[in-house]
Amino acid sequence: NPSQTPSVGPISSPTAPPSFSLSTSPTTPPPTTSPTTSPTSNPSKSPSVDPISSPTAPPSVRLSTSPTTPPSTTSPTTSPTSNPSKSPSVSPTDPPTTTLPTNSPMTPPPTTSPTTSETTLAKSWYPNLRGRHHTCLNDGNAPYYMRISATYYQSSLDACCERYFSWDIPTCTGGSGTPPGVFYPNYGGSETKCLNRTERVETMPNYMRRNLEKWLEDDIESCCGKYYKWAYSDCISLSGNIPFAPATRKWYANQLADICQQDCPEEGGGSCGGFAKPWDALYETPTACCAEEISW
Repeated sequence: NPSQTPSVGPISSPTAPPSFSLSTSPTTPPPTTSPTTSPTSNPSKSPSVDPISSPTAPPSVRLSTSPTTPPSTTSPTTSPTSNPSKSPSVSPTDPPTTTLPTNSPMTPPPTTSPTTSETTLAKSWYPNLRGRHHTCLNDGNAPYYMRISATYYQSSLDACCERYFSWDIPTCTGGSGTPPGVFYPNYGGSETKCLNRTERVETMPNYMRRNLEKWLEDDIESCCGKYYKWAYSDCISLSGNIPFAPATRKWYANQLADICQQDCPEEGGGSCGGFAKPWDALYETPTACCAEEISW
């Protein structure tokens, strides 16, 4: 019959003496020597305050048969997998970009000769390198080596002569070209006159033909004044089948005879002393001429 309330003060000694021998077994089950194969059904809510210094069990000696997670590749494989995960699509997503190959080439094979037609070449001009005369032809009878290359042809006579016979354009064009002048000096003859290239082209020296711009002049006066200044009047008279050039009948000084003479042919008699030179000063009266030119 226990008391209803505790005693006011505890007793000073135990109610029974302690036992004199140890118990043969612990009051609770002994600890396990290896970790359990499955987690506890009632884990603690917080980790232990002091972790142990060594793992609870040694690591396994044998490797696992499969990784815990799939590996991530750092680069693609060099060949496709032998066992694809999915089958290919039944039909392509887009129609093919090209049709079936043709049975013949898309373009014709290259030709073995120039594409320029024979009709076009027959109307073009080629150099007559086999003849004695320096000229160009368009008769369709060009040598075979010219026909197969087509680089010898020119579209006009002038263009052909300019390319192949620039040093002898008058002969090449037969007078139909456009050389820079007409008259050239008669350096190969004994008379001091200028010759007309359209009439006496065969007498033109080769060195003149090679540089027409230098030797040809547009008119007789220019030619005589350039090449025969010392015999200008004679050159004018002898050139171009004209007996006399127009005379001014003005007065000029004849420095060799120390007199003033008129600008007119000597055949005219009187005071006519022949044609004045291009550099001679002309005066209206003999008095004015003598006062300026022969005053001493």
